[in-house]
Amino acid sequence: MNPVRLAIVGGGIIGRGHAGAIAEDPVAELVAVADPAPTGKALAEEMDVPLHADVQSMLATETIDGIIVSTPTEHHCEPTLAALQAGVHVLVEKPIMATLEEAGRVVEKSADTGIHVLVGHHRRYYPQVHKAREIVQTGTLGTLVAVTGQWNARKNDDYYDPDWRKKWEAGPVLTNLIHEIDTLRYICGEVESISAEVSSSVMEIEKEDAAAMVMRFQSGALGTFVLSDQTASPWAWEFA
Repeated sequence: MNPVRLAIVGGGIIGRGHAGAIAEDPVAELVAVADPAPTGKALAEEMDVPLHADVQSMLATETIDGIIVSTPTEHHCEPTLAALQAGVHVLVEKPIMATLEEAGRVVEKSADTGIHVLVGHHRRYYPQVHKAREIVQTGTLGTLVAVTGQWNARKNDDYYDPDWRKKWEAGPVLTNLIHEIDTLRYICGEVESISAEVSSSVMEIEKEDAAAMVMRFQSGALGTFVLSDQTASPWAWEFA
């Protein structure tokens, strides 16, 4: 069987992680990197694959089965739509897009072309998440009435040195909370309504420091969630 030919758009930390995983998978092959930044050039040289300045030239030149979009969130839309138009499947890092309007365009294009888009919500594959879903969905402990959660972390100040990480698209709601909301949807069912407040009182930059929300699930269960990237946390997924 011929290996699946994959390309990476965005050669930063996340793209490098995907490249390493592809290199270890006998049924996948990295064939190109698209990224105008020095990090993209370094990754392409290290993996010994062609480098392209943009996704359009890569799609026009290379034979590709799928691309992995690992750019900053505000740059997810263009390469995803370009790949769908070219008939190339897409794995896009979470969140799917920066705005609802962009997400709608991608969903519509995927439906029109019949080409798949998978969002990188990898926590759905964790065994403890599968077990939690089984317990809730089978009613092992009874009927779910309410759920509460938190995500907290004190990110280092230098984490925000790059200008793009100061923007709202890179704040903890779209970077971190998106994981937790997807996990709650997977375990507890779809969210019917949500209300929230955000605050930027600590760092006083564009992105938020904290958010709090109240949810109602389609089942009738209620939920609350609080998150912040400026406070310490008693636990983390990495230690689970």
